[in-house]
Amino acid sequence: MQFAWPDIAERLDFHSEAGMFCAVGSPSDLAQLKTALEPVIASPEAARDIIARAETSGFEFDD
Repeated sequence: MQFAWPDIAERLDFHSEAGMFCAVGSPSDLAQLKTALEPVIASPEAARDIIARAETSGFEFDD
């Protein structure tokens, strides 16, 4: 989130664990997140592209 959509991510709290994704925020911020994520969820290619761009930029994933 922080790499692909930093402007949205900074307004949300994330509580993900054990394969579960959880975002907490205002209804309008969550709606923006939903709009941003829907095309990525529907396209493995889009998800791979974001991951590849993050890795290339030196972004460190917090596993």
